[in-house]
Amino acid sequence: MVKIAKRTAKARDGIDRKKLYALDEAVKHYRRARDFWRDFAEGAKGTYVSDITFGTAPHQRGNWLDRLPAIEDDIAEMQKKLDSAAATAAGPNSVSIYDLTPRIDAPDPTQLLHSPAPNFTPGQLLEITISASGIAQPTDVQLWYRHVNQAERWQPAAMAKEKNRFTFTIPADYTNSSYPLQYYFLIRSGSENVWSFPGLGKLRNQPYFTVRSRSASAVNRPDRT
Repeated sequence: MVKIAKRTAKARDGIDRKKLYALDEAVKHYRRARDFWRDFAEGAKGTYVSDITFGTAPHQRGNWLDRLPAIEDDIAEMQKKLDSAAATAAGPNSVSIYDLTPRIDAPDPTQLLHSPAPNFTPGQLLEITISASGIAQPTDVQLWYRHVNQAERWQPAAMAKEKNRFTFTIPADYTNSSYPLQYYFLIRSGSENVWSFPGLGKLRNQPYFTVRSRSASAVNRPDRT
């Protein structure tokens, strides 16, 4: 019994040391990110106006420099947690922060089947479909869509499920616009796992699909005569 208790205590100390190391690394990375943020915000100060407004929410107003006080407060709170943990832990133990967080893999994009419409006709319905192939079936899929107009809010819509196919039809009165449409999918599997599609991938993807109106496509089509 004594040996078992010693092993349990030792394991508990090991977990504490790993968490301490991970928190210490998180604070270091946060400070580096803060420095990058501050540098580019200072560089943009003479180029952009002090209040860049692109929405109605508080975080959609102001300037990048306005975010620094909140970032500093956040780092200070993390440092407090680190100091408190360091006072009780036996000492840091080198371990990757990724070892302490569960890995959740997004579905392989090649197994999500979606072909955007080449265009849409203003004032007519636009059906959007997506299918899942070869993966655990999503619990549900939401379509988030709007006109390509940053003054407008995204419209969420639950997609109807039929086997492995999800469908939603954008109403005719919404397509009755001169703006193109943009949309993406929010895919849920269970109560905790959520992915967006097409997503950013390796930060190279456009994270949404775009469909132009038939009239705009005709106007933009190059003259082949």
